Amino acid sequence: MIEYEKLILDAVDGGIVVLDKELNILCWNGWLEMVTGIKKESALGQKIYDVVEIEDERLSALKRNIKASLKLEIMTFMPPSTHGYLIKAELKNLFSSFYKTMQQEIKIIPLDAANGIVSIHINDQTAIMESRKMLEVYNQDLEERVKKETAKRLDTERA
Repeated sequence: MIEYEKLILDAVDGGIVVLDKELNILCWNGWLEMVTGIKKESALGQKIYDVVEIEDERLSALKRNIKASLKLEIMTFMPPSTHGYLIKAELKNLFSSFYKTMQQEIKIIPLDAANGIVSIHINDQTAIMESRKMLEVYNQDLEERVKKETAKRLDTERA
Protein backbone atom coordinates (compact mmCIF):
# COMPACT_ATOMS: atom_id res chain seq x y z
CA MET A 1 0.00 0.00 0.00
CA ILE A 2 2.85 2.42 0.76
CA GLU A 3 4.09 2.25 -2.84
CA TYR A 4 0.63 3.34 -4.03
CA GLU A 5 0.65 6.21 -1.56
CA LYS A 6 3.96 7.46 -2.98
CA LEU A 7 2.67 7.13 -6.54
CA ILE A 8 -0.51 9.02 -5.69
CA LEU A 9 1.38 11.75 -3.85
CA ASP A 10 3.62 12.33 -6.86
CA ALA A 11 0.73 12.14 -9.35
CA VAL A 12 -1.28 14.93 -7.70
CA ASP A 13 -1.61 18.05 -9.85
CA GLY A 14 -0.46 20.39 -7.10
CA GLY A 15 2.22 20.78 -4.52
CA ILE A 16 2.14 18.93 -1.24
CA VAL A 17 4.70 19.62 1.44
CA VAL A 18 4.47 18.36 5.02
CA LEU A 19 6.14 20.46 7.70
CA ASP A 20 6.85 20.01 11.38
CA LYS A 21 6.49 22.80 13.94
CA GLU A 22 10.00 24.10 13.16
CA LEU A 23 9.09 24.27 9.43
CA ASN A 24 11.31 21.30 8.57
CA ILE A 25 10.21 19.50 5.41
CA LEU A 26 8.98 15.95 6.07
CA CYS A 27 7.43 15.36 2.63
CA TRP A 28 7.99 17.02 -0.78
CA ASN A 29 6.01 15.74 -3.75
CA GLY A 30 6.81 15.42 -7.45
CA TRP A 31 4.86 18.55 -8.45
CA LEU A 32 7.11 20.63 -6.18
CA GLU A 33 10.17 18.98 -7.70
CA MET A 34 8.93 19.90 -11.17
CA VAL A 35 7.97 23.50 -10.32
CA THR A 36 11.01 24.36 -8.18
CA GLY A 37 13.64 22.10 -9.72
CA ILE A 38 14.53 20.94 -6.19
CA LYS A 39 14.68 17.19 -5.68
CA LYS A 40 12.88 15.58 -2.78
CA GLU A 41 16.15 14.20 -1.41
CA SER A 42 17.58 17.74 -1.17
CA ALA A 43 14.46 19.18 0.47
CA LEU A 44 13.72 16.58 3.14
CA GLY A 45 14.84 17.57 6.64
CA GLN A 46 15.57 21.18 5.61
CA LYS A 47 13.64 24.26 6.70
CA ILE A 48 11.26 25.29 3.94
CA TYR A 49 12.66 28.82 3.79
CA ASP A 50 16.18 27.40 3.31
CA VAL A 51 15.00 25.29 0.37
CA VAL A 52 12.86 27.86 -1.46
CA GLU A 53 12.85 31.63 -1.29
CA ILE A 54 9.83 32.82 0.68
CA GLU A 55 9.48 36.56 1.13
CA ASP A 56 9.21 37.77 4.74
CA GLU A 57 5.55 38.83 4.58
CA ARG A 58 4.54 35.51 3.00
CA LEU A 59 6.57 33.55 5.56
CA SER A 60 4.90 35.49 8.38
CA ALA A 61 1.47 34.77 6.88
CA LEU A 62 2.38 31.09 6.55
CA LYS A 63 3.48 30.90 10.20
CA ARG A 64 0.25 32.62 11.35
CA ASN A 65 -1.88 30.25 9.29
CA ILE A 66 0.01 27.19 10.53
CA LYS A 67 -0.40 28.34 14.13
CA ALA A 68 -4.15 28.91 13.64
CA SER A 69 -4.58 25.62 11.84
CA LEU A 70 -2.86 23.67 14.61
CA LYS A 71 -4.54 25.54 17.46
CA LEU A 72 -8.06 25.26 16.05
CA GLU A 73 -7.43 21.93 14.29
CA ILE A 74 -8.98 23.23 11.07
CA MET A 75 -7.86 23.85 7.51
CA THR A 76 -6.73 27.42 6.86
CA PHE A 77 -6.27 29.19 3.53
CA MET A 78 -3.97 31.69 1.90
CA PRO A 79 -5.86 32.79 -1.23
CA PRO A 80 -4.03 34.09 -4.30
CA SER A 81 -6.06 37.30 -4.16
CA THR A 82 -4.37 38.10 -0.83
CA HIS A 83 -0.90 36.57 -1.07
CA GLY A 84 -0.36 35.79 -4.76
CA TYR A 85 1.94 32.87 -4.05
CA LEU A 86 3.92 31.13 -1.35
CA ILE A 87 6.66 29.51 -3.42
CA LYS A 88 7.84 31.79 -6.18
CA ALA A 89 7.48 30.00 -9.50
CA GLU A 90 8.24 32.04 -12.60
CA LEU A 91 5.83 31.56 -15.48
CA LYS A 92 7.90 30.25 -18.36
CA ASN A 93 5.31 30.74 -21.08
CA LEU A 94 3.33 33.58 -22.57
CA PHE A 95 0.15 32.44 -20.84
CA SER A 96 -0.23 35.40 -18.53
CA SER A 97 -0.17 39.05 -19.41
CA PHE A 98 -0.88 40.11 -15.82
CA TYR A 99 1.39 37.86 -13.75
CA LYS A 100 5.07 36.99 -13.87
CA THR A 101 4.75 34.31 -11.17
CA MET A 102 2.33 31.46 -10.65
CA GLN A 103 -0.65 32.52 -8.53
CA GLN A 104 -1.21 29.93 -5.82
CA GLU A 105 -3.98 28.92 -3.47
CA ILE A 106 -2.48 27.57 -0.26
CA LYS A 107 -4.34 25.20 2.07
CA ILE A 108 -2.84 24.35 5.44
CA ILE A 109 -4.20 21.14 6.93
CA PRO A 110 -3.34 19.93 10.43
CA LEU A 111 -2.19 16.31 10.24
CA ASP A 112 -1.01 15.88 13.82
CA ALA A 113 -1.88 18.98 15.86
CA ALA A 114 -0.36 17.57 19.06
CA ASN A 115 3.05 17.26 17.37
CA GLY A 116 2.76 20.35 15.16
CA ILE A 117 2.62 18.54 11.82
CA VAL A 118 0.81 20.19 8.90
CA SER A 119 0.29 19.42 5.25
CA ILE A 120 0.46 22.36 2.87
CA HIS A 121 -1.31 22.02 -0.46
CA ILE A 122 -0.34 24.42 -3.24
CA ASN A 123 -2.64 24.75 -6.25
CA ASP A 124 -1.94 26.78 -9.38
CA GLN A 125 -4.67 29.41 -9.69
CA THR A 126 -3.00 31.52 -12.39
CA ALA A 127 -5.65 30.85 -15.06
CA ILE A 128 -8.46 31.80 -12.67
CA MET A 129 -6.69 34.95 -11.48
CA GLU A 130 -5.88 35.88 -15.09
CA SER A 131 -9.57 35.52 -16.00
CA ARG A 132 -10.57 37.72 -13.06
CA LYS A 133 -8.10 40.40 -14.12
CA MET A 134 -9.37 40.27 -17.70
CA LEU A 135 -12.95 40.64 -16.49
CA GLU A 136 -11.93 43.66 -14.40
CA VAL A 137 -10.31 45.26 -17.45
CA TYR A 138 -13.35 44.53 -19.64
CA ASN A 139 -15.68 45.85 -16.95
CA GLN A 140 -13.69 49.09 -16.64
CA ASP A 141 -13.75 49.50 -20.42
CA LEU A 142 -17.50 48.89 -20.49
CA GLU A 143 -18.08 51.44 -17.72
CA GLU A 144 -16.06 54.04 -19.64
CA ARG A 145 -18.04 53.36 -22.81
CA VAL A 146 -21.35 53.67 -20.96
CA LYS A 147 -20.24 56.98 -19.42
CA LYS A 148 -19.22 58.35 -22.85
CA GLU A 149 -22.45 57.17 -24.47
CA THR A 150 -24.52 58.65 -21.64
CA ALA A 151 -22.68 61.97 -21.97
CA LYS A 152 -23.29 61.97 -25.74
CA ARG A 153 -27.01 61.34 -25.26
CA LEU A 154 -27.27 64.09 -22.66
CA ASP A 155 -25.47 66.53 -24.98
CA THR A 156 -27.78 65.55 -27.85
CA GLU A 157 -30.89 66.03 -25.69
CA ARG A 158 -29.72 69.45 -24.51
CA ALA A 159 -29.09 70.65 -28.04
